[in-house]
Amino acid sequence: MNLHKDIHRIQSLLTENREEMIKNMIDKHGLYHAIKLMGGYENVLHFIDHEKIDDEEKIVTIKHIVKELSDLMGESGISVYESGLSPVRYSIDSYEEKIINYYGKTRVSVDVFGGHKYEDLVGTYAIDYENLPKDVLDNVFIWMIDALEQHYK
Repeated sequence: MNLHKDIHRIQSLLTENREEMIKNMIDKHGLYHAIKLMGGYENVLHFIDHEKIDDEEKIVTIKHIVKELSDLMGESGISVYESGLSPVRYSIDSYEEKIINYYGKTRVSVDVFGGHKYEDLVGTYAIDYENLPKDVLDNVFIWMIDALEQHYK
């Protein structure tokens, strides 16, 4: 019985120490480098709640991922159409749907669709990562993590 308690106590200490180690790694080197060092985002996610990552760190991580992947492809950014991943919806209402179709190193490109079933491209504009609404930034962050992990599969 004591052996099981000792094993459980040691496992708890190791988990707490690992969580603290990952938090310190993120504080010191940033989330992007912690993901790389830990062998993927899932390994970090076991110890750090996605919701507890602040927006500034998400933006820095997004920019690192865009730079890494676009440099590997010899491009200036990442096109949703070439990524094989679904685009991130910026917004939708009864008149138009806005979709992020391109990720640059400092901003995204948003396509605006209107008309019947949003089939007509009616415009495009750019917006800095820092100006994205929180829910959209969260979705872009998740998209980038997926793009990074898809690239290294």
